[in-house]
Amino acid sequence: MTQPGFMKNMRLSLVAVSMLMMASAAQAVCNISNSSISFGNYDVFSGSADTASGTFTVRDCSSGKTSYTASISTGSGSYTARTMSNGTDDLEYNLYTSNSYTTVWGNGSGGSSTASGTGITGSSGGTPKTIYGRIPAGQDVSAGSYSDSLTITISF
Repeated sequence: MTQPGFMKNMRLSLVAVSMLMMASAAQAVCNISNSSISFGNYDVFSGSADTASGTFTVRDCSSGKTSYTASISTGSGSYTARTMSNGTDDLEYNLYTSNSYTTVWGNGSGGSSTASGTGITGSSGGTPKTIYGRIPAGQDVSAGSYSDSLTITISF
């Protein structure tokens, strides 16, 4: 049981990034950079959901293809409720395509949706795509750092 005033440090890492090329003849090679989603301290007594966001950018595509569809794996858990872990403690969260937190970002299955974006062919710049994260309120978990690893798949 947690004591009043305890907060949890939550960090969701978008660590693994893979590329899936849908083009049959010419395969594109692109660079993807991303920033982790860090929820910071989660207060179990606040009664409010905790939100955070992160980004990824697709650039330097060798084939000149720039329009893509992005899907995100379940990580731990499912598209209904992803989970971050700290030892045996789990904390539910989810990722969304917008800051309205209504459409779960996944692979199109289990009630989730993918998102579209545009990369660039040059090595600098690019339009970052934002991933919105939310931890539902009222989860009584132990203090500590919680994490999950996900895979972003880019299809051209």
